[in-house]
Amino acid sequence: MSGEFDNIHLYTKSESEYKAFFQKLTAHLNLSTMLRISWPKVGKLNTDLSIPKVINIGHGLGLVESTC
Repeated sequence: MSGEFDNIHLYTKSESEYKAFFQKLTAHLNLSTMLRISWPKVGKLNTDLSIPKVINIGHGLGLVESTC
């Protein structure tokens, strides 16, 4: 993947997968990029993700203004 994108939608099932892809995606963001992150509901598909985790990871990378 190369260049910047106007829209990026990442679907992930685990925290480790999310962190790995999320950091790679940041290189492809511009100031107006819409970045969407989707994951299974808690308890489905053995996910370890929740909205607080997703927000905190994004916040740690400077892409989310506040945490839960």
